[in-house]
Amino acid sequence: MNIWAIRETKLVLISYRPVLILPAVALFLVLLFVVLLVETGYVTSVGYDIQRLDQTKQNWQRDIQLITAEIATASSLNGVERQAKERLKMTPAGSFIYVTLDHKSYDASTAATRGSVRNKIQTFPSSSAR
Repeated sequence: MNIWAIRETKLVLISYRPVLILPAVALFLVLLFVVLLVETGYVTSVGYDIQRLDQTKQNWQRDIQLITAEIATASSLNGVERQAKERLKMTPAGSFIYVTLDHKSYDASTAATRGSVRNKIQTFPSSSAR
């Protein structure tokens, strides 16, 4: 093949390429911009989701702190006493009653023959009666 034939082939190919390349480049750029728009919308949507989830996480953490503080207050001795007075309407004991039983008196037949358990109840006044 001679040099002139190579040059002639190049001229022919170059004359046809702009007609085929220009629409291909334009189509590629349009598709690229469409992909960029879709990706930008997706990233924006994910960003809003992250902000919403972060706010939800902060709300749950605040609720956990409030419940932890409430548990600590209710578990303290003063908290238990306040709940007993307010919710359960309990009052401090005025006196203590101690019941002493013999080991043998647990049997019902033996307890009936030895006497009533009421004879063995002792009442002591409370030292912290209010």
